[in-house]
Amino acid sequence: KSDLYAYLPFAFWNLLSENGRLGIIVSNSWLGTEWGSTFKEFLVKFYKIESIVTTSSVRWFQNADVVTNIIILSKRNVPIEIPEKSEQTKFITISYNFHNDSNFEKVQEIYESIITNTPNIDLKIETYSTQKIEDINKFVNEYSNMKNEHRKKINARLSYLKKQQHNKQIIDN
Repeated sequence: KSDLYAYLPFAFWNLLSENGRLGIIVSNSWLGTEWGSTFKEFLVKFYKIESIVTTSSVRWFQNADVVTNIIILSKRNVPIEIPEKSEQTKFITISYNFHNDSNFEKVQEIYESIITNTPNIDLKIETYSTQKIEDINKFVNEYSNMKNEHRKKINARLSYLKKQQHNKQIIDN
């Protein structure tokens, strides 16, 4: 099951000119779900993911029920099977609270820092290669599987203890 927005980049692909760029606002759910992994797997066949922009302070939209990201994509003129391991993606986290202060100069300063990749107290820019992202995902998945195995063992032990307690109550009665 995927969110509706998962289909948008692929619909826009044919509309973009050669080497065109696309910026879309999406729910951040694609970053941590199974369908999100599939979405990313297909996304990188049609686009190079230039940047993923998020905020650490508040939601982009105060009336939205979801946390959103902005994804900046560059069209691949011909889809590929596997992206190069050296391709770079910027992960940009903005800490500035746009809702408390709509200072245009401050917004412009943050924008220019993002475009020029220069340090700014209100944002953090980290760049990772496709290989590094794969390594991180592999680690997270292995850790998650460990937690699941641990959870199964705990649940099995709890079931055993509950059964023992139930049997003891029957004997006591």
